Amino acid sequence: MTKEFDALVTNGTLYLVPRPPRAHVVSGKWIFKHKFHSDGSLARYKARWVVRG
Repeated sequence: MTKEFDALVTNGTLYLVPRPPRAHVVSGKWIFKHKFHSDGSLARYKARWVVRG
């Protein structure tokens, strides 16, 4: 999860900003997935951030 977050920040896709007073903050959650080779062995783990609301 840390690697995915760092990649989002490095690519400029995500950046943290201070929350303005009285601003509505949209929550989110991490979705985790496993990718497999055709023989059924684990290829890699994937994670993505999804916004709720």
